[in-house]
Amino acid sequence: AQFRPEKDQMKQLEAWALVPPSVRRKAKLVIAGAVRHADDQSILDALKRRAASLDGVEFLVSAPRHEILALLQTASVGLHTMRLEHFGIAVVEFMAASLVVVAHASGGPLLDIVGETGERGFVATDAHDYATKLASVIEMDASSRRKIGENARAFVAERFSDSAFGRTFVSALAVLLTNRPPAAATVLKGGLN
Repeated sequence: AQFRPEKDQMKQLEAWALVPPSVRRKAKLVIAGAVRHADDQSILDALKRRAASLDGVEFLVSAPRHEILALLQTASVGLHTMRLEHFGIAVVEFMAASLVVVAHASGGPLLDIVGETGERGFVATDAHDYATKLASVIEMDASSRRKIGENARAFVAERFSDSAFGRTFVSALAVLLTNRPPAAATVLKGGLN
């Protein structure tokens, strides 16, 4: 992510503060994002001020891709707090890395990616809801987390992979080409002479 107002990373800190201390001690919250300009830096500075009173919070700022990939390989949970995210590529990346996602219960994450069943991850609405879901995932046994992560990874591979895109694109193109008017068929076969 980037440190932008709509990403609402402050809600991540609010939720983390509401997770019981005994559960927080079993994990750490790493907030990763890019700083593009002074406005982003102001958001990051406010987040750091808020995090100063919390234990187990780290920031990974403008990290190179290999550091982000290393984080995804070692993390257990992917936390996403943007409300009304149109799609949510970060959510898809979390799921592709077999993380258990806790995302906002709106937009693409709710409707197209995570859903509401808990089979591929969880959705939340406010800091209390996030805290409850986070604590639940942290306390969850490893095999249950692994199962959800595997379901998430399989779903994004089936729905959002390059091969899935190719199949969908070819299918849509076939519909367009088979339903074309006769004049279009002549233009496509004979060129634009």
